[in-house]
Amino acid sequence: MKSLVRATGLLAVMLAVGACSEEVAVGETGAVPAPPAVAAGVSEELARARAALITGLHYRLRFEIPADEAGPIAVQAVISFELAANAVPLQLDFRQGEAAIRSLRINGAAAKVELAEEHILLPVAALRPGHNEVAINSYLFSFVAGNFQAITREVNGRTMTMLHRETDSAKLARNVDAIFALHGESLDWLEHYTAIPYPFSKFDFVLIPGFPFGGMEHVGAIQYRAESLLLDASPPLTDTLRRAHLIAHETAHMWFGDLVTMRWFDDVWTKEVFANFLADKMVNPGFPEVDHALNFLVTHYPAAYAVDRSEGANPIRQALPNLNQAGQLYGSIIYHKAPIMMRQLELILGEESLRGGLGEYLRQFAYGNATWPDLIRILDARTDTDLAAWSEVWVNTAGRPRFREVPAAEGAQGPRALQQLDPAGLGRVWPQQFELLRLYADGQDSLALVAAEPASALPPPAGETPVASLFNADGLGYGLFPLDPDILGAWDRLQPVQRGSALVSAWDELLAGSAVDSAVYHGQLLAIVRNEQDPLLLTLALGQLQYLYQVLLDDAQQSALAVSTEEQLWATLEAQPDSSRRKLVFRYYAALASSAAGVQRLYDIWSGALAVDK
Repeated sequence: MKSLVRATGLLAVMLAVGACSEEVAVGETGAVPAPPAVAAGVSEELARARAALITGLHYRLRFEIPADEAGPIAVQAVISFELAANAVPLQLDFRQGEAAIRSLRINGAAAKVELAEEHILLPVAALRPGHNEVAINSYLFSFVAGNFQAITREVNGRTMTMLHRETDSAKLARNVDAIFALHGESLDWLEHYTAIPYPFSKFDFVLIPGFPFGGMEHVGAIQYRAESLLLDASPPLTDTLRRAHLIAHETAHMWFGDLVTMRWFDDVWTKEVFANFLADKMVNPGFPEVDHALNFLVTHYPAAYAVDRSEGANPIRQALPNLNQAGQLYGSIIYHKAPIMMRQLELILGEESLRGGLGEYLRQFAYGNATWPDLIRILDARTDTDLAAWSEVWVNTAGRPRFREVPAAEGAQGPRALQQLDPAGLGRVWPQQFELLRLYADGQDSLALVAAEPASALPPPAGETPVASLFNADGLGYGLFPLDPDILGAWDRLQPVQRGSALVSAWDELLAGSAVDSAVYHGQLLAIVRNEQDPLLLTLALGQLQYLYQVLLDDAQQSALAVSTEEQLWATLEAQPDSSRRKLVFRYYAALASSAAGVQRLYDIWSGALAVDK
């Protein structure tokens, strides 16, 4: 057979044993719960009922791959299990029609196929208490087949194979070394961090053109969208960082998601937060030139705030009555707010204590299922903080606090306090830690604040009135912080992460309709873009500039500012020191150019008369 096939074991006929938030045991009298309703999807009710009845579940699969590539692939699945009682029909999840099933045998005898609401109903008469075996021909599974080329290498003593369909030999050559190295580095880092060797026997990866996701963490063969890993020549730093993070994320899933899996989909976010939080750590050594505190800030905060500032915000952990709604759980709250929450948790516990707790969690639940409360119980033993109460606000409720600086006493002229307000009026407090930066005429001070109460006292200034101040200067806090309008004027005195925090706060104040004016901020952003050298800050400012110009400014303002905006962006592009940064600025120039001169310039670039990547 010409095609290369790698099975990855994504099974669609399933009993979903253990996939619920708590098990329900059969009573001493042998009574079983009432039969769950037969409904589309996989309800939590069904998962609980099956967990009460079934143990010792095993799958045995057989694939017959024909020599003719156009021929059908015959598959047999033998599902064996122990059944506590056979008082009700047993539901097997099956979304295909009856035509997809060639035969069904239960405990050696042929059985009639009865389909209802995406389930095969196994009749009571065919089952028995104790050991049962169900054999079914037709089956869904995940594997990769096609005209793939295989590259096999040994990386740090581990053999791995990459399958690809890339026909551009130059693109392949300039990326393949980095792709293998990043996987090897991620595996080594995770083995060291968790103190658990890679938990499976095989580690390959497949680059699929047009794959609908960035990556998918199948054991044995991780699947990637090819263009996410095969980058163009001289890619912007943000692209190489994104690739490294994606590889680290999917590799982390081998431990968090595959070695230990959530018991029910209300905790599907746990595998994503562990993968994202640890991937942020993993990419650090490979990019020593990057300010990783800044990278965390610009990667996670704008995306999390975009949801959490809205009335439609959702909590990190959400109830899920049926698996057919699981797609609604994914989004910026899981991928971006949850890592911010984990970093605050790490501040409470300490880095080594959290690491030890995660290792204990993996060892305790290895090759099984666990819940977020299971982890909280493990971590709670490592701190005096009530983590269950802390988690109730951070994980189980939606939204973010709003901070404001107020007098410590009504009408007082002296000490000040930082007040934390709950926009929903529920009186919640998000316990957290962050810094306050105060700039003076000839110096500055930086104060660590712990905001664990509705109001926290602020230390008095160091002898003189600050010329500017910045809450959340270290980018660790989460919420809408008051913005000192003078802070952007002190741009050159700020460190990179302080600049990023100032941009994030200014943007949120602008969207909140507070002290920031759109037209004024447009000019400030152009000045920042013109002078900023850090590519992460440049990307953040350019993204804000694009949205502000295209969405927040009205037609008259856009018309008045079009030419000057384009010309300043073009001057910024020409001033960049290398082609990767010029490409970065060009992306935003191309998105904003609308004047006749701007459109002509784009045409000249498209036709080859003008180049931007020299």
